[in-house]
Amino acid sequence: EAKECDLVIVAGTSLKVAPVSKVIDLVDEKVPQILINREVVAKPHEFDIELLGNCDAVCLELARRLRWDIIGSSTVIPAPT
Repeated sequence: EAKECDLVIVAGTSLKVAPVSKVIDLVDEKVPQILINREVVAKPHEFDIELLGNCDAVCLELARRLRWDIIGSSTVIPAPT
């Protein structure tokens, strides 16, 4: 399955526990990899994008910028109608 993915998002993990820690090494290096986490993990592995901070806050900010409507969140701008 890792060979078929077209994007990897790693969120809220230390990547120290197998088998999850091995996922980033199973994916083709051409596949974009995004880290959403409080700190950088998996060194010397390098993610294409590192969004550092609280995972909930980072994801809510992404949703806000994409203008997604997230039910139950007053911090997200409603999607255009």
